[in-house]
Amino acid sequence: MTPSAEPATGQSNSYRNGDPQLAVMDEEAEQPPKFDDPYQKHRYLKHRLALAFRIFAKFDLSEGVAGHITVRDPMDPTSFWVNPFGIHFSLIEDTDPIRVDRSGNTLDMLTQDFCVLWNDHVLYSNFAGLVLATAEGKAIAAALRNKKAALLANDGLMTVGQSIKATIQLAADASATGTGRSLVTIGEDEARATWVSVGTIVQDMPTL
Repeated sequence: MTPSAEPATGQSNSYRNGDPQLAVMDEEAEQPPKFDDPYQKHRYLKHRLALAFRIFAKFDLSEGVAGHITVRDPMDPTSFWVNPFGIHFSLIEDTDPIRVDRSGNTLDMLTQDFCVLWNDHVLYSNFAGLVLATAEGKAIAAALRNKKAALLANDGLMTVGQSIKATIQLAADASATGTGRSLVTIGEDEARATWVSVGTIVQDMPTL
């Protein structure tokens, strides 16, 4: 006869495997912490996001230089924090995620190098996989128009220029990551002025 976990009628209220109440966790302890300061919540979520990447990497769930995990920004619910392209999950730190809107546009410009691509890139969301036909190349070119860079959904970054040097420099600028220091963003007017100064040098390309 299989022993029952329930106490027999008339016996003391005890169990062979211990008091089941000990397995009940405090509901408050299972909930995420609450913050009065939205900036504290912001830092907490970015830290947890970085931890999530490290955990995924530990269990070999990373996707090389691709793949992403996102968290909604607590101060601007229309934007999200996501890992930058090209950094392995195991290397993600609190300062690495970047903030983007629902269309994938970067919202915080960090260095003057980013200004080279100010309003000068497109998101190609209809990526069909490995390009093996001219039709897909023409579709990407049509979406790119006279812009300098394209974010290919589920694939990566593409830059164009009048020379190999200019194209490689654009790719390096677009994929540059932070130094781990506190981020200081660039204002809209400053970004526009910098783009006029350095972003138009490689812009003179024929319109498709």
